[in-house]
Amino acid sequence: MAAVASAAVRKMKHHHFDLAYLVDQLAKAVRGRHLLVWSSFPSLEAAITRFGASGSLTALGPSEIHLAVESAVAAKLDWYIRTSVSYAISVDQNGAATIQATIVVKNTAPKDCTPHYVCGPDHINSSVRGQYVGRVDLWFPQHAIVPGGLSESGLTLDRWVVDLLPGRSATVLLAAVVPHAVHDGRYSLTFVPQSGLVPQACSLTFTASGWSTSGPSQASWLGTQTTTYSWQLSH
Repeated sequence: MAAVASAAVRKMKHHHFDLAYLVDQLAKAVRGRHLLVWSSFPSLEAAITRFGASGSLTALGPSEIHLAVESAVAAKLDWYIRTSVSYAISVDQNGAATIQATIVVKNTAPKDCTPHYVCGPDHINSSVRGQYVGRVDLWFPQHAIVPGGLSESGLTLDRWVVDLLPGRSATVLLAAVVPHAVHDGRYSLTFVPQSGLVPQACSLTFTASGWSTSGPSQASWLGTQTTTYSWQLSH
């Protein structure tokens, strides 16, 4: 990867290119978390964080949600994995928010999947070709209450493990309660995507019993960039 980056920079030094187009494409890559940057200089790292390129899950505040499905198999099966998630968000009369996430993970690998280095098995976590074992990691907002949850990266992490043979899918339900989620009559959530060849398909429904609200009651999007939804609430 270092050689590829060096070759790209060398070519840029000696050939004309559209700087505005380059900056636009780099910004899109950052929003999709395909490009993350780190600097040993604190002032530069602060700027990188401010622009959302540091990889920090809380760069924009404590109300992020981040879903990641990570392979536990020594193979390249992520190519075949498709993920979708539906969030059901409800706010009670005391301003506490309940977030329920229904996550579907599908393994589209063929039963006769080849070659071995792509499809396994690794005879550690998988025993047949195309078998996908993965960790479903969902970071809920800071101060979320999750049974068995972990405080991690400034947020609250919940985890599940899926074990999928080729052509199979699994549905995982994870939930959290965020006390005192409404601040000054406003509630917002920022959904940080996982970079991947095929973006996560995302949707949400929002309800707030006992409140007058403005903001989307339903929404759907592809996880190609960081996305924020906000609601105004009043009694």
